[in-house]
Amino acid sequence: MRSEASRAISSAQAAQADTQAVAADVSSQMATMDQQIQQAQQSCSRATASLDAAVASSGQGRAEALATAQQAQRQVEKLAGTLGAQMDTARQQLAAAVQASKQAQQVVDRLEQGAPAFVAAAPTTATGSDAFLSCYREACEELGVIPGSGWQEVRATWRRKVIDWHPDQGGDSRLWVRRNAAYQLLVAWYEFNGAS
Repeated sequence: MRSEASRAISSAQAAQADTQAVAADVSSQMATMDQQIQQAQQSCSRATASLDAAVASSGQGRAEALATAQQAQRQVEKLAGTLGAQMDTARQQLAAAVQASKQAQQVVDRLEQGAPAFVAAAPTTATGSDAFLSCYREACEELGVIPGSGWQEVRATWRRKVIDWHPDQGGDSRLWVRRNAAYQLLVAWYEFNGAS
């Protein structure tokens, strides 16, 4: 359980680091693209001014200025398209990093809870509740399931391992008694709480 919690925490930290890296990358790309767009707009403005001057002077200068202005306009449109594609990619990366971070946090929250939500219905006296939770956790540990797992997972784990554990199949008879008791305790608890 501790190793799974460590893995979940590491995963959450990695996802948060990825999120920060993606955000920094997006900011850098946006700044670069903003500079390129400003340069293209300045070039377009110069071409327009040149066009106005050419119109005033001659017809040949006008054609050259018009071509320059059109080229600057195409450059602006190309940069805007590139920025849009890069922003879409950055948004997808950011969404994936945020999702990974949420999933890791859910695992950590589940492990911190340590028992199903219905454990709240356990005995109200502190000693009774603590004793039961201790037994519950021990039973889960004995079967190799995480406290808080659903009934289906507990039953599937038992069915998968029972063949290897049974004394007739070469399993340790002392461990068999303990594991069987742990399973019966979990069966009773899940049935009592209507989760079977």
